[in-house]
Amino acid sequence: MNYYYNTNTHAQRLQTANQLEKWKGIVVDITLSNGTVVKGVVIDEVTPVPGDPIESEVTYLKYVNGVPYKNTIQGTHILNVQQTAGPDMTPPPPTCGWVWTSYGYQWICR
Repeated sequence: MNYYYNTNTHAQRLQTANQLEKWKGIVVDITLSNGTVVKGVVIDEVTPVPGDPIESEVTYLKYVNGVPYKNTIQGTHILNVQQTAGPDMTPPPPTCGWVWTSYGYQWICR
């Protein structure tokens, strides 16, 4: 089962940010307002401030290649954040995992 968090309204953005706080290190698919889907990983806890634009919250995500979202795509925002690493907001089994390599994050099974 996948979890989608729509960020179209401020309340939903805060819900997304609060969920991401529990997702540190988890790989996600990010759907942007221009329809592009990019893969990212939650890199920090999120402390949303009322009135903050979504861009201030997505700086806590980075693409798998390590390029920060905010510096990569201008004039768009996140529509959905979908966890891709596990069925119920938990990381995958320890035999497989996302490992940082010279090519970026790669899914490696040991």
